[in-house]
Formats: sequence, structure tokens, C-alpha cells
Amino acid sequence: MASKEIATRTLVLALVLMSPAVRAEGQVGTPTLSFGQRVRISSAAHRMIERVGTIIAVSEDTISVQVNTARLLPNSRLIEATDTVAMSRQSIGRVEVSRRKGTRTSTGAVIGVLAGALVGGIAATASYEECTPQPGNPFG
Repeated sequence: MASKEIATRTLVLALVLMSPAVRAEGQVGTPTLSFGQRVRISSAAHRMIERVGTIIAVSEDTISVQVNTARLLPNSRLIEATDTVAMSRQSIGRVEVSRRKGTRTSTGAVIGVLAGALVGGIAATASYEECTPQPGNPFG
């Protein structure tokens, strides 16, 4: 019974250690904006709430962003277009700059396989019982 208790505690500890750590990131400062950066921008003056776009031009007082828009026509036809919006820095409520360089799918898959193998091994160890041969059973 003591070995099952130890195995259960080990399983709980492993699950806690594998859980994702939550990290709070504060605003580091004013991001440096440059041509070609992907951004999420909000501006009440331009009726934009978290619109994703690409920086086209940056000056001391103005930022130009290319954003994709979709419009629904009366005949239920969807038209996708690209608009360029030039806005003053004072009219911008929030700018978030994308920092990711691609996906990390393979890294996540490897971590998932290793975590699953670890949890499976601990669960198998916790539930293991010695087999006792039974008379008349050809398999043991």
C-alpha cells in the first residue's frame, strides 16, 4: 500500500511540474515600429478594434497601416479588399507588435509525447500488481 501512495504522489508531482507556467508580461516600453512589421492596432477615431495589419510607413506623428477588410454585399457576396489607413499617433489607442517567427508545432509534439510517456509510465507503476498463476489457464 505504501508503494501505491508513493507512486500516486509522484504522479501528482509530475503533473504539477508539467503544467504550463503562467508568466505575466508587463508593457516593456514603446515598441519601435518599422516597415513590414505585423501589428494589431486599435483606434477609436478610425473605428478599429484590434485590427491586424502591416506597417507601410512610419513618421514622427503618423503611422500608415495596410489592413485586410471584408465587406458583405446586399446579394450576400463577400468581397475581400486591402485598405491603407494613415493615422496620427495621438489617435491610436493601442499597438501590439508581433514577435513570433513561425510556429512551434514540432516542439509541442515532442513535449506532448514525452509528457504522455512519463504520465503513462508513472500510472502503470502505480497500478502494477503481481500476477498469480491460476490452474487450468493456458496463459499463466
